Amino acid sequence: MKNTGSWISKIFTVLFMLPFAGFGCFALYQAVKSALAGKYGEAAFLVVFGLVFCAAGFGIIYFTLFVGDIKTNAQKKLEKCPDQPWLVREDWAAGKAVGEGKTSIRFFGLFTLFWNAISWTVLIKDWKQFHREFTHGDYKVLFVFLFPLIGLGLLIYTFKLLRRRFKYGQPELQLSAVPIPIGGSLIARLQLPQGTIGFMQEFDLKLTCIGIRHGSDSANETFIWKEAKRVSTEPDGSIPIQFDIPLDASSTRPNPAETDGVFWKLEVKSRTEGVDFFEQYEVPIYKTALTPEQEHHAEAVAAEEKKEYEEEVAHYQLPPHCGITLDQSPTGEIILHFAANRYPVMALVLLVFALAATGGGIAIEFYRDDLLPKIFMGPVFLLVGLILFYSVFRILFGSYRTVLGSDSVRISKKFFGVGKEVTIPFTDINNITAKFNLTSGETKYYDIEIERKDESSVTAGSLIKDKVAADYLVEVLFTSVAASWQNPTS
Repeated sequence: MKNTGSWISKIFTVLFMLPFAGFGCFALYQAVKSALAGKYGEAAFLVVFGLVFCAAGFGIIYFTLFVGDIKTNAQKKLEKCPDQPWLVREDWAAGKAVGEGKTSIRFFGLFTLFWNAISWTVLIKDWKQFHREFTHGDYKVLFVFLFPLIGLGLLIYTFKLLRRRFKYGQPELQLSAVPIPIGGSLIARLQLPQGTIGFMQEFDLKLTCIGIRHGSDSANETFIWKEAKRVSTEPDGSIPIQFDIPLDASSTRPNPAETDGVFWKLEVKSRTEGVDFFEQYEVPIYKTALTPEQEHHAEAVAAEEKKEYEEEVAHYQLPPHCGITLDQSPTGEIILHFAANRYPVMALVLLVFALAATGGGIAIEFYRDDLLPKIFMGPVFLLVGLILFYSVFRILFGSYRTVLGSDSVRISKKFFGVGKEVTIPFTDINNITAKFNLTSGETKYYDIEIERKDESSVTAGSLIKDKVAADYLVEVLFTSVAASWQNPTS
């Protein structure tokens, strides 16, 4: 009876959300027709409107059918074993990790079906009209063929995922211990079906720690830590896997069924004959008590990694075309210069988003007659576009120049060649640090911050594309300042 009631609730939810999904599809269909009629402002509004309703409708349907029960059952299990959250997942409790390939196939399959259903329906339904307009020289109707072509691309990619699944199945990662303790080692083995890989086949492994936080309309993903290595298969065809987990690593989120928190992802891939192998596993890494042997090993690994990192920083040299120069004047001043336009690709990507946001805002403000979008949606799009344009200009035309004299540091921050200079006496400096700024993919960018004794701070350099480079520059600055502290008469 309990199971029957659950399915009745699911059916009711799906039936309730189908009109939302259908209305979203209809709005996208009308958007294509409006674009072909030359009503681009109306088309832009309908695209946003349709995507929102499709995301709400199909998203809740997907959650109801595939995710809802998982989270409910996980919460019940967590109440029984709050101190052992890794037992919430059946695969972890059994000492293994199941790959995420099945979820990818399911998601892309549903999305591909949804996309092709809309695009081909529009094309077939109005085929005669499109053909007539094309023969009369109205070539903008070719725009409508873009959507079915994207649908074909999605079909090809989904077919590739299915081929990979049929060849390799769903190989499970066998874990030597659950959970994997912070400060310990991830030791595992992956066995692929016999005959699918060659002898001594090389595999690329990457263990990544990321933090995910979902907002009202987006997900923010923060890269925390990673390590990569290449291994070869054992004589029995299995793939040996071992990673040392740092002592200061972050623990997996308390409830593994939640979509917010810390995730540890193990990626395994290899180029093989026919279909390449690729799979991703989430592994349980938690803060637990270490045995004396594990604690000794973790401390030894941490000490060795610290020593290697310090040596890397000490011997670091700035790449010749990185846009950052470190020079010394004839009078002995150290000059650190951060040139403008160091990241043109980043600026180009932001420019595309800025143009899209601004174009959407202009379209809503000037081509829509409805008052509600003009009041709420238009200003939001324009504000986002303005912020993105400012970021683009900062990257292209912003620069820093930091000069260390005998008793003070002078920082000149310019925008379009105009700016002001700040002078900070060495005696007023409390610390110099590399401060995290932003993450782009797996790349972290850092700023150099000079902390004053009055607890204020001044940025001496921005967007340094490497922690080693940032720490090297901090070391250069700090060495000069520390020498002045030790010898104040110099």
